Order: sequence, then structure tokens, then C-alpha cells
Amino acid sequence: MNGKIGKICIIILTVPENEDVLKDCLCALINQSKAYDYQLIIRKNEMTGYTPNVNKAIKNIMEDPEITHIFFLNDDIIIKEDKWLQYFINMAPQNRVISPPELHRGTHCAMGFTLFDKEVFREIGYFDERYEILEVDDVDMSVRLMDAKIQIGIHEHSGTFRHLGSLTKRLMTDEHIKKMKGNTQRFKDKWKGTKWENAI
Repeated sequence: MNGKIGKICIIILTVPENEDVLKDCLCALINQSKAYDYQLIIRKNEMTGYTPNVNKAIKNIMEDPEITHIFFLNDDIIIKEDKWLQYFINMAPQNRVISPPELHRGTHCAMGFTLFDKEVFREIGYFDERYEILEVDDVDMSVRLMDAKIQIGIHEHSGTFRHLGSLTKRLMTDEHIKKMKGNTQRFKDKWKGTKWENAI
């Protein structure tokens, strides 16, 4: 499959007015990751959606030959044990995308604690920036993975992290909510006429 795993780049996307949560996330990451060689990128999300900011980070990583994998970590996740990344590393030679069981949602996988072989993005492209303000971009990426016959591996170790709950939805204006609701229609329009049209 992928062969030996190289350096991992961890991307944290944080939201405004969430500094205390980000601090807790970073402290847990540092304390529980002393055995690992990784690079860290923090991207600030100015309520313009997840995808533009995270795509900028991915594009930069693609040019670094030492980095073979990208790990997406939401700022409201607190890592609880020091073997957390080893569970992903153990599966990486046989799985190009890996997540814990807690993030699987039936038809898709939430991407807030997920490892990607970076070459996946070269093959199927980055996150779709047409989806605005949360929601559906994860579903769309999951569908594109399945469409490309790239299976999301699930490691068997649940309970390696604690989810605090994001501040993003509480900061939303009426305009943000309107845009978020429009994501469902964007998804249906994009996948109209395919087996994925009604995935959400």
C-alpha cells in the first residue's frame, strides 16, 4: 500500500474567541505527543468556512517531500493518551485515510481527528470550497473518497480524545446560518444524478 510513514503535519483550525479551548487542545497535544516527530500548523478560521484556510495549509504541505501524512485536529478536541498517534501510524501502511470509531456517521466521516496520506489530495483534489460555514464539506470529502475507492480505515481504540464542543455555531449570525443551510442544496446539485445525491 503506502509503505513507510514519514513525517506527519498536524493542522489545527481554530475559531475566533476560542483561545482558551485552543490552549487546552495544544497543551494536550504537546503532552501526549512527546514520542512523535511532527510539524504543527495552526490556521485561524474567520468564520469564512473550513475549506479555504485548510486548503491553503494542505497546498503548502504538498511541496514538502519529508511530510507524507496530514492529520486534521479540531481545536475543541483534547487528546487523552500518549499512544493516540501510534494507533494511526500502525494502520497507515494499509490505509490511506484513518479515523477513530467516534467520528463515523454512517454515510460519512467527520474529519476533525483524521489522518490522510497527503497523496490522496493530489489524486482527488482538496476540500470543496463551495461549501460555506461548517457542515457538508466532510460529507463531500467522504463521498469523493468512496467514489475513488479509497476506504476510510477505522482504528479500534475509542476514547483516545475528549470533544469539548465547538464555539463556532454559537458565534454564527443569521447570515452564517443561511449559508450553512445552503450547503445541503449545493451538495445535492453537485451530486445530482449519481448514487450519492441523497447521501445527506
